[in-house]
This record gives sequence, structure tokens and C-alpha cells, in this order.
Amino acid sequence: MTQLVEKTNVFARLTPSQKDDIIRALQRGGHVVGFLGDGINDAPAMKTADVGISVDTAVDVAKESADIILLKKSLMILEDGIIEGRKVFGNIIKVHQDGRQLEFRQHVQRGGGSYFLPFLPMAPIQILLNNLLYDFSQVGIPADRVDEEYLLKPRRWNIESIKKFMIWIGPMSSIFDYTTYFLMLYFYGCIAFKTTTDAALKAHYESLFHTGWFVESLLTQT
Repeated sequence: MTQLVEKTNVFARLTPSQKDDIIRALQRGGHVVGFLGDGINDAPAMKTADVGISVDTAVDVAKESADIILLKKSLMILEDGIIEGRKVFGNIIKVHQDGRQLEFRQHVQRGGGSYFLPFLPMAPIQILLNNLLYDFSQVGIPADRVDEEYLLKPRRWNIESIKKFMIWIGPMSSIFDYTTYFLMLYFYGCIAFKTTTDAALKAHYESLFHTGWFVESLLTQT
């Protein structure tokens, strides 16, 4: 059935159930299916399709079943909407990829830092401020340009792609963090932190470390 509907251009005089069967066959073949209709017999097919499309002069049942109602007599509106939707989806994926790799990176850097540092790598209020400022830096992503080849075909949610991005980019960006760790351990004298009994000196080393890593983390994330 799927091969038949993929190589056939025109089906005529179909019953509502046959329209539904054709849509399901296309979906089994991996296609994203839209269906345009304006009558009562089109309502089931519009429900089954990924996107149901109707017009403002259609019967009420058809309009209620539709995801999109055209107010102008032009199918070019659909093309514009499809392209814009693919741009939005592409930018949503960017936000998710960036957010997941950042969370992975933070787990690596904070978990590892807590293992060999005698204090927390960053103060809790700094972590919250860091995340807030980084979120502000992502404000421009929704308006970002999307590559032309990305817009040529519909895309689906792919958690594996996001996972691969997170696993590769997260640890790579952690290289900057651990480099900063060891530089500050060397220059700020934190290696001697465990042996000193001077509370003021401990607080001084700790604040220096917190400030240095806060600045480095925010800059490299942004």
C-alpha cells in the first residue's frame, strides 16, 4: 500500500475511509502528510493527517477538524508557513542542544571540582546568577538564521542527535573549566588550603576561586 500511494499521483472518487487509508500508508512510509478539505467527508482524513487544512467557507465539521484554516485563496500561504515552521523548529533544536550540553558540562565541572577541592567550586547564588545571565544570552536564538539545506525537508524530533551533541560538546567545553581550576589552584595558592588554619586566608582563597571560575564559566558558556 505504501509503495502504491508513493508512486500514484491522482486518486479519484474516494470514500472517507479510503482517504484515511492513503494518509496512513504515507505516514508509514515516513512522510509528513497534510490534507486539504472542506466537506463533511474530509473531516476524518484531516484528523488522521499530520496537518489538517481547511478554508473559511468550509462546513463547520471540517473547520473544527482542521489545524489550519486558510482565509485567502492562495496555497502559497502554506509554503510560507511551512518554511517559517521549519525555521522555528531548527532554532528550538539549537536551544535544546545548547541547554543539554550546558547541563552536562555543569555536572562534569561541579562534580569533578567538588571531588578534589576542599570547598564548593562556586557559591549557590553565583550558580543561579550564571544560569540567569546565560539564559539572557540565548534571547537572539529564536531569530537566528537557519541553513537553507535544513529547510529542504521536514524534520522530526531526534533525541539521539541532541544526546550526541551533548556528549561531545559538553566534555570538550569542560576542558576550559579544568584548565581554569588548576591555574587558580596554582596562582591563588589553594593547594595549601587544606593545611592552613587561618580562617580569613581560607575565606580569601575561596572567594578568589569562586570569582575566577564564575567569570570563566560565564564567558566560555556565552
